[in-house]
Amino acid sequence: MQPMYPTQPMRPAEPPQPTFTEMKNAAKSSLKHRWAEAIAVSLVFLATALLNTVMQAALQIIFKVDTVWSPITPTNVPINSIIASISITLFSAIFSLIVMFPLLFGVMRWFWFVTGGGDPSIGDVFYYFSSARVFFKALGISVSIFWRLILGAVICFLPYTAISILTNADFYNLIGISMPTVMSSLYSLATMFEMLGFFLLLLWVSGYSMFYTVMFYEPELSVRKTLKQAVAISKKQRMRFIGFFFTFFGWVLLSSLFLPLLYFLPFFLASMCVYGREMYRSAQRNSVNLSSPNGNL
Repeated sequence: MQPMYPTQPMRPAEPPQPTFTEMKNAAKSSLKHRWAEAIAVSLVFLATALLNTVMQAALQIIFKVDTVWSPITPTNVPINSIIASISITLFSAIFSLIVMFPLLFGVMRWFWFVTGGGDPSIGDVFYYFSSARVFFKALGISVSIFWRLILGAVICFLPYTAISILTNADFYNLIGISMPTVMSSLYSLATMFEMLGFFLLLLWVSGYSMFYTVMFYEPELSVRKTLKQAVAISKKQRMRFIGFFFTFFGWVLLSSLFLPLLYFLPFFLASMCVYGREMYRSAQRNSVNLSSPNGNL
């Protein structure tokens, strides 16, 4: 007897994604005999980040600037030294784009190979400085992510910025009127909108969070296609990424003591590589339009 309706072949059930604990354990296992190298690699990046901070602090002292603008502190703009502040911010941004970001990509690439069973050398962290082609690819991704971060910060912190301006007496003095009494009632909303801004910015950034996965799996792709693939992988997985990120919150607090940072940073970077690899594989299983991986990454 023929069935009344045509039947569709059943799609094999997707295997469950590894838990956060399983991914972290896999990261620890990959570093079991390479902790000394992992710490050395992390220190290379930390030293570069510290250099950027020291240069920025020195410029602030020279030009007598007490604060500079950043995406996560959008209302911190000094009135009396705004030109110097912007110049220092631009200097720090350029240094980050042409030095820190390519170095960070190289460090993550080192952890990517280690967590994938490879045997990279410490010198491989400078991979994105090894030729003009890979450097400008890294620079293109750096710039693309950077301006998206700025745009996201402006949008996500817009309510907080508006309330901060409306509750600032200096703003009303600037336009020649006294601050309305009713505006003081908005003070309590500023903190709430600031926290909301941080969460929205994290949600915004999570959409591009898998860029490094595509960058290592498919190095031949253009910058635009790399970010497009990253968005495809992150689709419907943003809250999972945020959840995974916040599992390290305790370690972030401990890392303020510096010594725990020497353990946390390698552990975090290795875990992010394991996470990214699993997200890529999950996207492939779910028929997301991804190219075939290159090599045995």
